[in-house]
Amino acid sequence: MIQRQTGWGPDDRILLFVGYEIERKGLPHVLDALSLISDARIKLIVVADSPLLPRYRERVERMNLR
Repeated sequence: MIQRQTGWGPDDRILLFVGYEIERKGLPHVLDALSLISDARIKLIVVADSPLLPRYRERVERMNLR
């Protein structure tokens, strides 16, 4: 279902990050790693509720990630 909603294909690799304590659970490291990978097939879904989330949304935009 998510593939239909997003247009992602069967060859896309989907990473799921779930958590509240996003820094302790390593979201900064995940974003750093994704910035080094040029494979457009890798997609990241973040399911989180944290007061720090707006900061990471801005970081994702600056990194030209979606």
